[in-house]
Amino acid sequence: MARERLWEQEECYFEKDGHARIFTLNRPQVLNSYSQDVIDGLLRAVNEVKDDLEVGALILTGAGRAFSSGANVKSMAGESMERGGGPSPESMALGAGAGPRAAQAKEAGESGGGFLDREHVKYRHKRWAILREMEVPVIAAINGWAIGAGLDLAMACDILIASESAKFGYFYAKVGLVPDMGGAWYLPRAIGTYRAMELILTGDAWDANEARLMGLVGRVVPDEELMPAAIAMAERIAGNSPRIIRMDKDLIYKAQEMDFRNWMDYLALTQGVQSADTEIRRKAKELAQKHLADKTRYMHAGPSLD
Repeated sequence: MARERLWEQEECYFEKDGHARIFTLNRPQVLNSYSQDVIDGLLRAVNEVKDDLEVGALILTGAGRAFSSGANVKSMAGESMERGGGPSPESMALGAGAGPRAAQAKEAGESGGGFLDREHVKYRHKRWAILREMEVPVIAAINGWAIGAGLDLAMACDILIASESAKFGYFYAKVGLVPDMGGAWYLPRAIGTYRAMELILTGDAWDANEARLMGLVGRVVPDEELMPAAIAMAERIAGNSPRIIRMDKDLIYKAQEMDFRNWMDYLALTQGVQSADTEIRRKAKELAQKHLADKTRYMHAGPSLD
């Protein structure tokens, strides 16, 4: 199926390919460090897919040789940061206005600047959290460097696929900062406490195969196969019941937050919804019949290698 460009902004664009929706950071000259335009575009993409049951997955990737290098290092060194224009209404609704107001308050010597700084940090964290919180699965197609907040962006996704040339790093310690966008929460859950401790404290980089062996990424594919693999994953997800897929995502993340007994009670509620929803029951019957036919074919003829 031909890919369709749905819209583009100055530093990002959004495409449709079958049941996949693809958001691309398009700042290759700065390794796709994020700007206000990129953040606004991501929020725009999320708002367009979050309630669409036809979408198998939202895919995030980067143009050029990087997935994302995170924050603009020039801004951390005290130089100006390209903003790509003022915040969109979606960004303002999350709290984007707190940063400029904090800067103005501190410059004018007014009270409240520290509180607004705190609100701005909370806004920065919300930008990535929406990927975990929305029900649509999100796939990170990591095509090159994923560094700092760029790696945080990847780990906010639900499935990570890396190209062979992908590289990863938490360089926060090297620039005198703590992991910003949830990294110290995501990484230990993905690869274990001790390995995460080593990588965060040293600021070492690691390659795609190391990331796969750690359990950070699910698979590594040749560079030219990255997007086909991500789109194929979205299509396989779309072949299942869309409502069940969204409930599955919720159940998996709830399991990280709840103890076993409370999670089992939550599961009972979810299964109650599953039993009561006529569309879920209809889709389950349809998929069960297909699965039975596939299983019968497999048992008699062996797996298809097509």
